[in-house]
Amino acid sequence: MVAMVQGIISKSISGQCRLRLRLYGIALAMIWLLLTGLDVSSLLIGIPMIGLALWYCRYLITSEGAPLSVRGMVRLGIYFIQQSFIGGWDLALRSCGKQVRIDPGMLWFARPFNPPQAHPLFIRCLNLLPGTLSVEERQGALLLHVIDKNVDHTTELERLGRLTEAVWSSRVVEDSA
Repeated sequence: MVAMVQGIISKSISGQCRLRLRLYGIALAMIWLLLTGLDVSSLLIGIPMIGLALWYCRYLITSEGAPLSVRGMVRLGIYFIQQSFIGGWDLALRSCGKQVRIDPGMLWFARPFNPPQAHPLFIRCLNLLPGTLSVEERQGALLLHVIDKNVDHTTELERLGRLTEAVWSSRVVEDSA
């Protein structure tokens, strides 16, 4: 299995990308072992999963020359977990109380993404966060279903957009919330 992972790393990529993928692989293996309570036998499942993650990282690293930023990934991960809990709690309070306080609706949201790889990641993150769902895309604009159409969603959508872009760059993302 280790040979399979090494084969994924060594095919048609530069030395710098190869080193970066090895470092990602080591980091993922350490995280896997920590999550499984240092159970080495869990690597029977962990190594193929790490190989799959590295294959996807290889695609992301080599696509259009935009390098991944570990700092950007961590910041997006923290934001995503945070917003999942906050949004889930808000949605539960709005919909499970004596008085239901939701006013679902649709809104259009458009913004350019640099690099372009950030756009599909933005849509995936948006669809997984509570209370929002991407319904349609037209000429780069997204039609979104939101749980409350009377709330200004632009600030949080822009923030998520900046965080998804930061996954592919080392620039600092300023939090406005």
